[in-house]
Amino acid sequence: MNESITFRRGLKIFIKNKLTLWGIIMISMVASIAIFASWIAPYDPNEIHVADRYSSPNSTYLLGTDNLGRDVLSRAIHGTRISLAIGLLSVFIGLVGGVIVGTTAAYKGGVSDAIAIEAANMLISIPTILLGIMILSIWGPGFFKLVITLAFAYFPRFIRLSRGLTLSLKEKEFVEASRASGRSAIGIIARHILPNTMSENIIAGTLWISAAILAQAGLSFLGLGIPPPTPTWGSMIRDGVRSLMYAPWVSVYPGVLIMITVIGFNMVGDGIRDFLDPRMRG
Repeated sequence: MNESITFRRGLKIFIKNKLTLWGIIMISMVASIAIFASWIAPYDPNEIHVADRYSSPNSTYLLGTDNLGRDVLSRAIHGTRISLAIGLLSVFIGLVGGVIVGTTAAYKGGVSDAIAIEAANMLISIPTILLGIMILSIWGPGFFKLVITLAFAYFPRFIRLSRGLTLSLKEKEFVEASRASGRSAIGIIARHILPNTMSENIIAGTLWISAAILAQAGLSFLGLGIPPPTPTWGSMIRDGVRSLMYAPWVSVYPGVLIMITVIGFNMVGDGIRDFLDPRMRG
């Protein structure tokens, strides 16, 4: 009964949080654009109209065109699909791998725990963009390469988070009781550790999705993202840098989409934290 009341209170806080609702609206809008990109884009994103190069926003091209006469709106819409997919996939892979390694290493302790935390700390000390440049400069650009690179960058963050949460739980009475009853380490982790640490990992994952989207935009801006002519927000900003003085729309609109998406995920992440953390429910 108490858990039900607490859940309802948390849900009420989540629903009444205006910032969270705005975040949900933003993410829903961006997700809808990504899902229905092929239907709502007015043109093929790679269709070239040389005669219409750098056309300002008008009735034909609502957000104008770029240096090759490609419709900025169509490219931004299709870029939404790529950016969201990379952000979600990379964080999901990093979360799953980091939780498994961090939780297992912390529960077992000893050498495996020491190696895991030292490796995680070493990788975390390298900025995400720099790590991406180092890997993709050798490996080359590409969708799955970018996903794996960013997953590798966020993997140690989840290791450290999961390790800290597991260390605080492994000596609790209910875990000791389960261990004394003869339950295996895997059973204890699955039944007691993971359910009590997953909320913190979900909160962190939601917030790090926005960081992953920013990172992939930065790598695409540097030419290490998806190879052209596939549109991404970062590559669109890069294409419009030289024309900022007379055709700012080429870079501004994908930048606005990045801003909306990042702010939306941050707002929702804060709302999920308030909902899942009992301390935030008053």
